[in-house]
Amino acid sequence: MRRNIKAIMAATLTAAMLLSTSAPVLADTVDSTVKVKAEFKDVGENAYYYMPVYWAKGNGITVGTSATTYGPNQPCTRGQMAAFLWRLNGSPEPQKTNYFTDVADTSAYAKAVAWAKEKGITVGTSVTTYSPNQPCTRAQMATFLWRLNGSPEPEKTEYFEDVAPDSNFAKAIAWAKENGITSGTTATTFTPGRTCTRGEMAMFLWKQSDSPEVQISKWIVDKPAWDETVVDKEAYDEQVLVKEAWDEPVYGEQVIYHCNGCGAVFYSAAELDAHGEAEVEKNPMSECGNFWAEYKQTQTGTTHHDAVYQTVHHEAVTHVVHHEATGHWA
Repeated sequence: MRRNIKAIMAATLTAAMLLSTSAPVLADTVDSTVKVKAEFKDVGENAYYYMPVYWAKGNGITVGTSATTYGPNQPCTRGQMAAFLWRLNGSPEPQKTNYFTDVADTSAYAKAVAWAKEKGITVGTSVTTYSPNQPCTRAQMATFLWRLNGSPEPEKTEYFEDVAPDSNFAKAIAWAKENGITSGTTATTFTPGRTCTRGEMAMFLWKQSDSPEVQISKWIVDKPAWDETVVDKEAYDEQVLVKEAWDEPVYGEQVIYHCNGCGAVFYSAAELDAHGEAEVEKNPMSECGNFWAEYKQTQTGTTHHDAVYQTVHHEAVTHVVHHEATGHWA
């Protein structure tokens, strides 16, 4: 009779162990064949978190840190961790949201934290605080996922040298190791106290959801981005007036002849000679014909100078119009 009881107990224990290691929790809203556009510029195709991030995006588990960035290397906060798990499970409505004094009812993760508290996934960092902005450690990540899946008993806990078998998170990490959710930071270490990044978090959630394939549409560039120079005003040469046109007087030396006899003034020697001869014929004793000469600078004409211009070159006035790349999703 004792043998039968032992057999029954052994069978019961085996069944319990089988139930505890059942398939990971998946909400009905999670699509294992999701199609999503590769819109995050900071998630490279060769990154280990490439498919997990887009699986999470396609299922509404994350929207990224912006429309075009995910922040894979940024720390995953405890608030974000709760939100990820909550959305993974269909964003259920909690009974209330005022469990922790540092989680405002209006915060983005209030319902997620409250749901996690009600499901026993978290007990907070104290009786009254959750520390939503504190970075989530790798050990906390494993613990959250372990509790989400019902805190199943692992086969053993001695997988990593830096995880003591009697630590609070030993079973959670061992369970994550046995279920292929983590392989550690090395073959013998898990680094439980290290901050869990957003990239790692996406990877852990994806693996605990059986690593589903994701159809990721890529942006195919039909025409690269380019800058176009638009001419507002063509280049031109302007004639700038430097000096107005002007006439310059021309001066020459003029000889003025003064007759000693009568004081008459003559402007050429010929006129003087003719005068002298005429006066001598009239009066042989006349002094006319004798003279003294005056030399005087006088204007003899003008020289015309055209206006002086200087050519000033004006460059074209332009502005640059940037055109984004055009393409299509495929």
